[in-house]
Amino acid sequence: MASDYAAVEDILKEVWTQDRLEKQFYDKNLLLDTIEKTSKYRVGKVAKVPVHLERSGGYTIVPEAGSSSLNSADNQKVDKAEFKHTRHWFQVQLDTNAITSSEGPLAVASAMDIEVTGAIENTRHQVAAQAFGDGTGFLARCGTSTTTTTITLASGDTWALDRGYLYPGLTIDIGTTSSEASVANDRVITAVDYANNTITISGANVTTSSSHYISIANSRSGSTFYGMNGLGNIVGTGAFGGLTDERWKSFAIDSPNSAEDLSLEKLLDVQRKIFQQRGGRPDWNLTSPLQQQLFYLLLQSQARFSGDTGIGAGNDTGAKWAGMTVDAQPDCPDDEWYMLTKAHLFMVRTDKPYWVTQKYGGSILEWKQGTTNLVGALEYYAQLATNRRSAHGKLTNLTLTAPTP
Repeated sequence: MASDYAAVEDILKEVWTQDRLEKQFYDKNLLLDTIEKTSKYRVGKVAKVPVHLERSGGYTIVPEAGSSSLNSADNQKVDKAEFKHTRHWFQVQLDTNAITSSEGPLAVASAMDIEVTGAIENTRHQVAAQAFGDGTGFLARCGTSTTTTTITLASGDTWALDRGYLYPGLTIDIGTTSSEASVANDRVITAVDYANNTITISGANVTTSSSHYISIANSRSGSTFYGMNGLGNIVGTGAFGGLTDERWKSFAIDSPNSAEDLSLEKLLDVQRKIFQQRGGRPDWNLTSPLQQQLFYLLLQSQARFSGDTGIGAGNDTGAKWAGMTVDAQPDCPDDEWYMLTKAHLFMVRTDKPYWVTQKYGGSILEWKQGTTNLVGALEYYAQLATNRRSAHGKLTNLTLTAPTP
């Protein structure tokens, strides 16, 4: 067993390098995979990102003969936003029997590969949910449920089930915006009913209302969320990155009080506002699969055919806006469309993912006391950030049905 264990350790060190761990962390997620990953802003466990707020006031127009009264020199209006690197952990586990009863170290490594790949995929899924969130850490809003362990979700939050953010085995808290576990603390989801939009939780009965929210257990304290920023608060107008300056906001936001259809006019408005504010147009359209589909239908309704030869349909992934392919991300909420500038959106990190057990002087797999299991843990310090919020815009509260032609 000892020789097999040593061989497994060697394989894990050789195969599951930091480069591969990071690649798999971002792989198959369009948003996370596309944006830049950088550690150049790192100061300890905080990233300090320079931001440009406004132009200098030192401009003068002078007569042909010159002038001795130039306007005073001035600095560019800059500041720095501070982003705390959020800590993402994922653990893997292997029973010692997998080593003692397997046919050699390669078989054990194969079993470990399943565990590591699964753990990274699970973590990536949760991080993707945060990347499209609003920085609150809420996975879903509750509906009305009285003295029961079967919790009904709010009618507009079915997407949390559809995208697999809530599933059996996940430990959750239920509470208010200011008290994360005032209704239920550390409860395990035991069942999910997609047809009725409900989850069943362990423990005693609870009563919920529309003022209650579901979050991953221990991910929040009061109103503080320990996770990542998301496009929902990056492309926004409130305080962000420690700055409250009015100039540090997104100017191109279309968010009506009641749901409105996606339209070409709306898209043009957001695009124009970004262009007016920063002098450049956004270069990335990112939306939900539903809005990508509705955009395709919107264009199809305007198509005119001269004959029936070569007619085709259904390629909604080929529909373009301003010459750009409209990308769809499954984790994007159904009612949102983002216009982003890639150069001003990035992931700040301290380092690539690493094996915690190995970094601090041990083996990748360590015995978990009181069990027959060997465990390893990976950690990743990262945060989604921007240095110019005005370079991004969004449409929200879009209807979920096809626009009328």
